[in-house]
Order: sequence, then C-alpha cells, then structure tokens
Amino acid sequence: MIYSADHPDGMGVDWTAIPRVGESIVLPLNDVEKTYEVEVVRWLLDNTGTQIGLELHMGIGFGSDSRG
Repeated sequence: MIYSADHPDGMGVDWTAIPRVGESIVLPLNDVEKTYEVEVVRWLLDNTGTQIGLELHMGIGFGSDSRG
C-alpha cells in the first residue's frame, strides 16, 4: 500500500521490484497520471532485523505530470 497526501486512504501497488532512488513511478490521481521521482528508500525493520515495511519518499519535479 502507498499512503500519501494524494492517496490518504492508501493505494494498493503490485511491484515486481522495489523502485530505486532516481527512478520514476507513475500513479493515477483523479483520472490523470502523475509521475513521481523516488528520492529516498528506507527499509523498516523490527528489533530482530526482520523487514516490516518500506518507506519511499517521492517528489514531483517540474514538468513531470504526464498530462500537464
């Protein structure tokens, strides 16, 4: 699930691989698509080192909206 200001209720994603810093992600938003650039990838672990989540920080650069 992705939670963000644009998707506060969460949006399910099914990625074959975790996006890396600098890669682009296209997500739907109100009948248009927005392109986000991955700025930070942080693995979330519990105190035993088991992965419990993943935190992505994404930004929107100038001209990155696919429909303007």
